[in-house]
Amino acid sequence: DAKLIVKQVKNQFQVKNDRLRHYKNKVWDAIETFDAFSIEFVPHEKNDKVDSLAVSASLMIPHSEFDQDKYTIEM
Repeated sequence: DAKLIVKQVKNQFQVKNDRLRHYKNKVWDAIETFDAFSIEFVPHEKNDKVDSLAVSASLMIPHSEFDQDKYTIEM
């Protein structure tokens, strides 16, 4: 459930599954490289635009380990 994932990333809900905890830690490792970060749940009926933005953003993430360089992405 997407709403649950958002709450887990925001530390509003405990992550009990080991695999999901690993992914949450990876997200937090990535967040630390940004100057600012925001995440929120978007209901399904408003998801088309969000899905397009997520696909675009996922294509911009380096496939290797994150380095300490800073990236700016504007959409």
